[in-house]
Amino acid sequence: MNKVVLITGGSKGIGKSTCIKFASMGYNVVFNYNTSLDEALKLENDITNNYNVDCLAIKCDLSNEQEIMNMVEIVKSKYNNIDVLVNNAGIAIDSILEDKTKDNFIKTLDVNLIAPFILSREMAKIMTQFGVDGYALNQILAKNPSVESLKNAFLRQYTYGESAIQILQNGGGNVSNGISNFGIPGNRRGGIFGNIF
Repeated sequence: MNKVVLITGGSKGIGKSTCIKFASMGYNVVFNYNTSLDEALKLENDITNNYNVDCLAIKCDLSNEQEIMNMVEIVKSKYNNIDVLVNNAGIAIDSILEDKTKDNFIKTLDVNLIAPFILSREMAKIMTQFGVDGYALNQILAKNPSVESLKNAFLRQYTYGESAIQILQNGGGNVSNGISNFGIPGNRRGGIFGNIF
């Protein structure tokens, strides 16, 4: 039976490449999208037709905990297990500092930090239930906000969630119930697959 990978933000960019990579390794691939319906359906079709695996695209707003829980339930009902979780999704709501709102800031943290936490927690529950081991991969954008001006640092709210994920990884080591957290250094847009696989 094929192993199962859940990849957030899988319809485009690095997420899409990660979906294809896991499919080529024989994993059943589940990925979420939020607004990229056409790209998601095309990728789902391409993987299903070109690899001997299942592929399932799920619409899920990662800033909404109930939608995350619904996605987890869909995966559990179809496959019973998640062997690998790739927290790939990340958003940035760009605007000048004077125009930023608390809601913008919180939404960024919800997607970039809280969603990976929720998904890792739920994966740990699944592994405890079924007595299996698995992995959680967090794709990290390496930036050093200390070298930027204060105003520019506030403009880059994307990095706050990413930096918090990195701190959680480095400080926490292994997540509960056997999930290993692997940091992937370097720019998201660059060559990361050598560090993952």
